Amino acid sequence: MLADPERRFELLAKQHRAEAGEKAPLPGEAATFEALKKKERTPENLAAANKVIEDAFLQQHPVTTEQLEALGKARGQSIQEALLGGGQVDPGRVFLIHADSQPPGEGKIKLELSLK
Repeated sequence: MLADPERRFELLAKQHRAEAGEKAPLPGEAATFEALKKKERTPENLAAANKVIEDAFLQQHPVTTEQLEALGKARGQSIQEALLGGGQVDPGRVFLIHADSQPPGEGKIKLELSLK
């Protein structure tokens, strides 16, 4: 996730308008936030604006189970390559297994690692 909330808002607004049209209003609190003068903006209303745009984006672009599984597989392969890249871990001890998909909890996805 982009660490700078102001930059995140700019990019989310830009993406929203790229999809909905240059003159399209931002959703809900994001439009209110954008209308504020810079000195009137607070971290709280910035966070609310980002959340509204993110939620709208996720409604328009739902993530499928297949996409989550592909992401998990790619992450697993990257971790495997990192572990084996230094040559200090025996390749016979590092392998990927398929696990059933689970819905994320509180916006987080669980990753389990084990070494045998």
